[in-house]
Amino acid sequence: MDWQNVIPFAPLFTPLIASGAIYFSFRQYRFQKYLGFVERQLDQFYGPMLGCINYLDANRALRIFLYEKESEVMNDNDIDEFLDNKVRLEYINNSIAYDNKIFLEQVFPQYRKMLSLFSEHSSCVLPETMKHYQTLYKFVGIWERHFAKAVNREVVARLDFEEDKLIDLYLNIRQTVDKLQKELLSKKSHENLKNKIK
Repeated sequence: MDWQNVIPFAPLFTPLIASGAIYFSFRQYRFQKYLGFVERQLDQFYGPMLGCINYLDANRALRIFLYEKESEVMNDNDIDEFLDNKVRLEYINNSIAYDNKIFLEQVFPQYRKMLSLFSEHSSCVLPETMKHYQTLYKFVGIWERHFAKAVNREVVARLDFEEDKLIDLYLNIRQTVDKLQKELLSKKSHENLKNKIK
């Protein structure tokens, strides 16, 4: 190739090459920034929310498992010989008191933590998740008023505001975590492949 013929056109190619380099650098920057945001969403909001939900699920499963086993034992005809009604009633009352204590000290704080995560990391929350905030807020607010005896027990019963009202939130969190993890893995895999090709 005769460089003397190309050199006069070099000033024309330099801006094009520079523009291309800037464009691809900017795309790479935006891509990295997006990946950072997805990681922040998972680390600061969706991951901790899923941790709370998993704790609540494990606690609920344990309670159900124990209740079923206790019911089997209590309904067993052979046990009637060993436990009189007074002992059985005391056992049931102790079990209820223990469950209430665990709920107040360990379970309910998980709901408060979820509410705090919404407030503290609202920039990480997707709109389809944010629509569940009011339901969680109502759930926590009603229980807090109930604990403080600031609302009548009958009113709470009529509100029909049990944990099943939060199932849509739980489902949304699980689906979003799966989606974000897959997206992050896919984008990182794509990025690693591009780097290997270079």
